[in-house]
Amino acid sequence: MHSSMGSMSCYGLGNAVDITQLAVQQSISAMWNRHGEQLSLDELADCAILSKFYFSRVFRSATGTSPGRFLTAIRLFKTKNLLLETSLHVTDIAYRVGYQPSARPCGSTCAPSVARRSMVYRRPAP
Repeated sequence: MHSSMGSMSCYGLGNAVDITQLAVQQSISAMWNRHGEQLSLDELADCAILSKFYFSRVFRSATGTSPGRFLTAIRLFKTKNLLLETSLHVTDIAYRVGYQPSARPCGSTCAPSVARRSMVYRRPAP
């Protein structure tokens, strides 16, 4: 094993595994497990045991997107499932998946079509 920073690896299950890949996997796991919390870039980088600047670069290289966009995709996936599977109010779902809605009505912060689109995921009442 050589000590070059670019080729750091650890040996697990008989295979060399890139430490940065493990760090990204750890942060993705944290996002899935803690998507309902207000996760900052600092917290995600801490999960990966990397500086936030290096973590952002490594994460984007491994996934093709930023940590924030990846977390947003997880939250949207969870939102869609909750809209389909529950009768919770949209605001309750937003809190549950990690968004903190503003006190202002949606109409003043987003296009009216955004609020209507959430209804697409609702099943009709029996």
